Amino acid sequence: MALSQTARRFWLALFGGSVGIYIGLLPLRKYEIIKREPVPLNEDGTKKRMPFNVKFREAQPLQLKPEYEAEYQKAKAAAMEKEKEVQAKLEKEAQARLE
Repeated sequence: MALSQTARRFWLALFGGSVGIYIGLLPLRKYEIIKREPVPLNEDGTKKRMPFNVKFREAQPLQLKPEYEAEYQKAKAAAMEKEKEVQAKLEKEAQARLE
């Protein structure tokens, strides 16, 4: 059973939109875009009833999720160390040329 042209366009648009959203959000997966707070509990262990609250704040820089923070710091330190090594090598070569 063949699909009509409109149905084909619909499914292609749905597929393309889904793939586009996935590719667009892929680089942001390590950042906290929505901050979640622990749920407050009553003394008997049930969740407290709270009104639905949405707070909008001014734009701030994205923050890494805690599980990725250590990985980022380690990579940053390694990059700085490598940069120092390259700088030392370049200075040594410059000194050799001057002599």
